[in-house]
Amino acid sequence: MELEEIFMDNQQQKQQPCPFCGGTEFVVGKQDGQAQVMNAGKKLTFTGVSLMHIICTNCGTVVQSFTPELDKIRRWGN
Repeated sequence: MELEEIFMDNQQQKQQPCPFCGGTEFVVGKQDGQAQVMNAGKKLTFTGVSLMHIICTNCGTVVQSFTPELDKIRRWGN
């Protein structure tokens, strides 16, 4: 099962509506490429991570953001 499918299954089980409009349908979007998140503690780095966004289809609000690239962000502390 893909990461997006696992998250959406969990989201549906929680039955948590959008905190802004009360919507109950969401999609998963991926932000990567030039818009990757970089380690704020480093001046120059080429190890950015992609972000996944859970977006309400009713109002367009990003209700959650997360990265599946935990191995990369754990190395940021070193």
